[in-house]
Order: sequence, then structure tokens, then C-alpha cells
Amino acid sequence: LVVERNARGNSLRFRSRKMTSTVHSGATMPAQKYKYHLLSDAVQMYRPVYPNVYGVIAEYCQPKPTKGTDYVMNVRLVDPSCKGHERIGDGVEVLFFASSLEFFPKPKNPAGEIIRLHRVQVTSFEDKPQFVCKVGPGCHVSFLLFDGSEDGSDVPYHTSTAKYSMERERELGILKYMRGWLNNRETPLT
Repeated sequence: LVVERNARGNSLRFRSRKMTSTVHSGATMPAQKYKYHLLSDAVQMYRPVYPNVYGVIAEYCQPKPTKGTDYVMNVRLVDPSCKGHERIGDGVEVLFFASSLEFFPKPKNPAGEIIRLHRVQVTSFEDKPQFVCKVGPGCHVSFLLFDGSEDGSDVPYHTSTAKYSMERERELGILKYMRGWLNNRETPLT
């Protein structure tokens, strides 16, 4: 697997003998089962589109009861596209809702873990984009949590469902890129 970056730094190219995929701001990876978007692109997508993203957890709060019957958990995600972005410079707020505490993501560390989210709902609050994710049985959002350290496992340590799929070679390239970016940052996540 070869990962290349364009001169402006906003485009990645993942190459292998079997396929070539490109992801950059304003485009997605073509001809794949799942398309993954940079956070800066995903926040511009509203219904009926439910984007898939990889992001680094910059901070999260423990789940707490809502005024209804659910619980809510707040998470802030970042990726390389957030830097200098006027609307998501400090990341994207993600609101997870679940009927039980057992369905929430359980990051091992308060910051620095990598999460893959499928089918997030994009909304906004006070003119800031956010993702809304209802998790648990019968819900359409799914997640995988990975160790963010450079030598972390390529197998998720927490998943929202017992069964999940990964386009192994391509997604491991994304995971490697996210880990490299995370562990070579000049500024802290929080």
C-alpha cells in the first residue's frame, strides 16, 4: 500500500496492486462499498445523504440521561481537514443517543482514539454543524473504535455490532494515515 499526498496537502491517494482510490476535500473514494468523507466534506451533507467518516476523538463526556427515555453522549471529532476550517476548526460535535448505556462507544482514553462512523445524520446547532447518531439495536448508525497509537491494533477494540465489514486494505490505509497525522501533530487535541 502506498499513501501519497498532493502539494497542497488536502488530497490523499491510496494505491495497491488491486485498486487505486483517492480521497480529498470535495471528493470521495470512488467505486467502493462505502465512501468515507473528510469531516469538512461530511458536514456539508444533509438528508437524504448519511455520510461515513473516520475521525479522531478529541474529547468526550460520559453518557447522561436526556429529558426523555434515552441517554446522550457528546463527542468531539477532528481530522486533518478541520485545521483552518471556519466552521469546524475545533472539530465536529457528535451527539450519540441510545436507550441503554451498553450501546455507547467506550473509548479507552479521553482523547486520541480513532472512530469509524457509518451513516451519520448531519444537522446544525447555533450555526455549527454536528452529527447525530442513534445507536443500539434497530438503529442505522454503526461504529468501530480503534487504538490511536501508531503501533495500535488494526482490529477494532469496540464495535456497535457483533458483525461488521471492513474493506481491509483500503481502510487500513485510512487508519494508518489517521494514526500518522494524530501522532505527528504539533498541537494537542484538547
